[in-house]
Amino acid sequence: MEVKATLCGTTLEILHKDNYLCWSVRVKTYLLSQDLWDVIDLATASLKEEDDKATLKAWSKKNFMALHVIQNSCGPESFYEIRKITLAKIAWCKLEEIYNNMPKNICKGLFFLFAYLVMSFSHPPSRVSNLPIHILKQVTLGAVVQEVLNQDNYEHWSAQVKAYLMAHDLWDIVTGTTEPPRQEDNESAFETWREKNCLAVHVIKISCGRPLSDEIIGETVAKVAWDKLAKKCNVFIRMKYSGRNIDWFMIYWPLKFLLDRGDWDPLQNHIHTNMAALNAKVNDKGQTLLHMAVAKGHVQIVERLVELMTEKDLEIQDDSGMTAMSLASALGDRPMLECMHRKNKKLLTIRDWKGRIPLLVALDAGNLKVASYLYSVTTKDDLQQDAIIHNMDSSVITGLIMGNKLDLALDLLRCYRSITTYLDSNGHIPLYTLACRPSAFPSGRQLVFWKKWIYCFRGLLHRLMSNQLLIKLLGIRHIYDMKVLHTQSRKLLELTCKEITSFDICRAKEDTFDTIFRATREGIVEIVREMLRANPRLVEIKDEKSRTIFSLAVLCRQATIWNLLNGLPWKDQRLILFGPADDSGNTILHMAATVDHTSTQLLHNTSAAFQMQRELQWFKEIEEIARYTSMSEELNSENMRPKEIFTRDHKELLKQGEEWMKGTATSCTVVGALIVTIMFAVAFAVPGGNNQDTGLPMFSKDKLFALFIISDAYHSFLPQHRC
Repeated sequence: MEVKATLCGTTLEILHKDNYLCWSVRVKTYLLSQDLWDVIDLATASLKEEDDKATLKAWSKKNFMALHVIQNSCGPESFYEIRKITLAKIAWCKLEEIYNNMPKNICKGLFFLFAYLVMSFSHPPSRVSNLPIHILKQVTLGAVVQEVLNQDNYEHWSAQVKAYLMAHDLWDIVTGTTEPPRQEDNESAFETWREKNCLAVHVIKISCGRPLSDEIIGETVAKVAWDKLAKKCNVFIRMKYSGRNIDWFMIYWPLKFLLDRGDWDPLQNHIHTNMAALNAKVNDKGQTLLHMAVAKGHVQIVERLVELMTEKDLEIQDDSGMTAMSLASALGDRPMLECMHRKNKKLLTIRDWKGRIPLLVALDAGNLKVASYLYSVTTKDDLQQDAIIHNMDSSVITGLIMGNKLDLALDLLRCYRSITTYLDSNGHIPLYTLACRPSAFPSGRQLVFWKKWIYCFRGLLHRLMSNQLLIKLLGIRHIYDMKVLHTQSRKLLELTCKEITSFDICRAKEDTFDTIFRATREGIVEIVREMLRANPRLVEIKDEKSRTIFSLAVLCRQATIWNLLNGLPWKDQRLILFGPADDSGNTILHMAATVDHTSTQLLHNTSAAFQMQRELQWFKEIEEIARYTSMSEELNSENMRPKEIFTRDHKELLKQGEEWMKGTATSCTVVGALIVTIMFAVAFAVPGGNNQDTGLPMFSKDKLFALFIISDAYHSFLPQHRC
C-alpha cells in the first residue's frame, strides 16, 4: 500500500495487479457509505426506458460520482483500461474481468444499454441546483485528480476531471450545452449559472500543473479554459459528424487500421464518404493520413492520396512543423518526394519548427542521395530568397558542408557569394563549419608512406582508378575520394576567404575570429594560412583570454600552425615571442609547459611514456627559441616559472610513464630470459649428436660444422658485446 489516493477526505488503496481483492472491498465499502453502490449493483437499481428524465438525471449523477471514485483509486495501468468508459458498472466489471478473471460477457448487455440511453435521451438539465460560492473551499486537488495536468497525461486527466464535473452536475457548463442566461432576463438563473461556472473553473485550475496553469490563469469561463487546455495539449480534435459531436478516434480509427494494413480500396471508400479526412489531423501527433502513409512506407497509397489532395492540403504541418515532404526527406524515400514535388513545388521551402527545409532534413538524417535530388529540383533563387527571408540564414550551406556535399555547397556559393557572410541556426558562418571538419583537409589525414605516395602523384592515381583489379587489391577508392574532397574543400576555402580580404579588425564580426581560433585548435593549417593570406591583420586578434592564434597553437601543440610564424614580418614575430601570451601573465614558454587536455594532439599518443617524451621535446623546442631572453625565469599571475608549471602539470603523466616503463621492462626481461634459454639449448645441442665411443660430434670433420660453431659462438657473445 505504498501509493494512496485521497477521495473526498477518505484515503483508499491504489489498485494494481496484486491487490484487487483488498481494493474491491475497500472501494465497495466506501461506495456503500456514500449511497453509490446501487449504480454498480443493478439488481437494486434497475434502469428502465420509461423512467422520466429527472430519474435518469439523478441516476446519471450518481453514476459519475461512483465512476470518479473508481478512477481515482486506480493506478496508471488499471486506469488506462477504463479511461474511455463512462458507466461505473462497466468500469467495475472491466477491472474485475482483468484482475479477477471474470467472464467478459457480463458487461456486454450493459454496454448496449448505456449506448441506447446516450443515443435516445438528449436531456438538457431541467433545473440546476444552487451551489454556493463558499463550496469552492471544500474542493481539494486530491478529490478531483490523482495527478495534476502536464503535457503527457491529458487523456487520463481529462477523463478524471470530466467524471468529477459530471458527478457534480457541472459538465454542461464546460461543454456549453446550456447557454448562459442573460442577467436582465432572469437574474436568479444567471446567478446560478455564474456560481456553477465559477466552481467548474476552480476545479479545472486547481487540477493543472505549471506551465499549463499559466495558460488559463486569467480565464473566467469554464468552457474557454477547457478548450484552451485541450488545444494546448494537442489532443482537442473534434468535428461535427451526422449532427453529433463524436471524438476523432471513433471516426478515423478505421482509416488508420486500413492504412496500417495498406488496403487502398476500402480506404478509398471511407475517404469518399468523408472527404474531410484528407486534411484532418488523425492522431495525437497532429499528422494527416498522408503523414501516416509516408511513415508506414506505403508508396502507392501516398501517390493516390496526393492525387486526391489539393496543393494547400500538402502544406499541412504536424505538431513538429513537418510537412509530409519533410517526413519523406527524413526517411529517404525519393518516389514519395517526386510525386509530392510534382503536385506542389512550394513544399521545397517550407520550414519545420527547427527552421529546416526538406533539403536540410535529408542532410541531418544522412540521406545524401535524397539531398542531392532535393538540391537539383530546388532552384538557387528559391534557396537564396529563403535564406534572406529567414534573417540571412546560411543553414543550407553549413548542412551541405557537414554532409560532405562540398560540390553542392561550392555550386551554390559560386552563384550567391554573399551567403558566406550569413549566419546559420547556431550563429556561425559557413567557414566556421569548414573549420570543424579536419578530415576535409590534407592536414587532418595521416596516411602511410605508400598511400601518401599515390596521393601525391595525381596522374598515377587516375591510372590506378581505371584498373578495377588494383582498386580492389590496394583499396585506393577511399584515397581517390579523399583527393576529390580535399580539392573541393580547397576551392571552397578560397571562395569563402575572399570575403575577409578587407575589413577593420576593430569592427570585424566575432564569428570570423571564432573560425580562425577553431581552425588553430584543430590544426587545420590550410584555413589559418589562407585567412592570414587574405587578411594579414588577423594575426593581431585575441580570444576571450587574450591569446593570439600562435600562443593557442603552442598550447594545443599544433606545430604546423606554429611554423607559420616564420613567414611573418619580424615585428609581428617579436610581439608574439616576447609579449604576454594571455591575460594571466603567461609567456609562450608557460603555454608550452601547460597541459591542455582538450588538445587533439595529446590524444594521438596512446603510450604515456611516448606522450611525455613528445611533451618534453615540445617544451625544449620553445625554450630553444627563447634562449636569449629571460622568459624561462618570468613569473605568471600564479608566481610560477615555466619549469614549475611543467613539473606540476606533468606529474600524473610522469607517474603513468614510469609505470609503463616498468611494465615494459618486466615484459622484456621475461622475453629475454626465454630467448637466452633457447639460445643456450641450441648452443650446447650439437647437430647430428655425439659419437658414443669418443664423445666427439659426428660432423666434427665437416667444414660446414665448423662454420656453424663459429657463427653460434659469435651470436652468443654479441649481446654482451653490445651491452
